Amino acid sequence: MNFKKIIRAIRNYFIRMIMVADDDYWYNHGQPGGMYPPSFYATHTEEEIREIYQRDMEELRRIVKKYNIDI
Repeated sequence: MNFKKIIRAIRNYFIRMIMVADDDYWYNHGQPGGMYPPSFYATHTEEEIREIYQRDMEELRRIVKKYNIDI
């Protein structure tokens, strides 16, 4: 394993640890930044986020309609 690969592995490890800490804060202290945890936004493209958001919102609308939930 060469030096660059070692540095890259260490960097990726620290980035993942930061994401874990951010997600932990998000899960335990509310969702001030959005519908998904911070790591989701860091690991998906804007297009993927839009598609997933639309899919999730459609599912929520279906559930609200199915159970006649007043919002």
